[in-house]
Amino acid sequence: MWKRTKIRFGECVYCGNTRPITDDHIPPKNLFPKPRPNDLITVPSCYPCNNEASLDDEYFRMMLIMRHDTATHVAAKQNWDTVLRGLKKPEQEGLKRSLLKSISRTLVQTPAGLIIPGATYEVDLQRLANVGSRITAGLFFRERSYRLPDTYKIETHPDPFFTHDDPLKLMQSLSPVLESSPKRIGNGVFTYWRGFVAEDEKMSMWLMLFFDSFSFVSLTAPIEDVG
Repeated sequence: MWKRTKIRFGECVYCGNTRPITDDHIPPKNLFPKPRPNDLITVPSCYPCNNEASLDDEYFRMMLIMRHDTATHVAAKQNWDTVLRGLKKPEQEGLKRSLLKSISRTLVQTPAGLIIPGATYEVDLQRLANVGSRITAGLFFRERSYRLPDTYKIETHPDPFFTHDDPLKLMQSLSPVLESSPKRIGNGVFTYWRGFVAEDEKMSMWLMLFFDSFSFVSLTAPIEDVG
């Protein structure tokens, strides 16, 4: 006997189209090892937007758990077996080839100061930023209960304290955000802070932390104000 599934219609938080929708997890639920926490955030997403993000979500997880500063986190360690099994699937062949091609030998310094052989790999920061912007769009909806208008843009910076020209200035600009109460999900897998501009509540700044180590900063502002 066929089971009848009720189709939900609504506005997608990403594209803004009114279509059949499903629940999309932000950040991606693949970051959280099973058994997953019961406080994961979901937002309404159309099927195309949800499905098109799956490969980027997998890439995002892999790049995060391979970092030296996140690898010791218990949840990152638990993700490793799942990631390795996933790389054996035919649909992940392209990702596996790309990763292997980007790996090169180098020398690394241990916490004790020893220089030992190691490896480094290339990271597509724009691809990480795209996932970060998607998470920001979902968090904005979560906090404001409406979608960020199309006249506003999200700009996301992965690893900002390493890539920013003036990390101290960046930290100062984040002071109002850090004064907000952090929201923490999944034993440090994901934590975020947010701040909104009083004169325009659609302008905001977000600090996101993954595995208690890797950070992203996102801004929402009118398109003409984001460079």
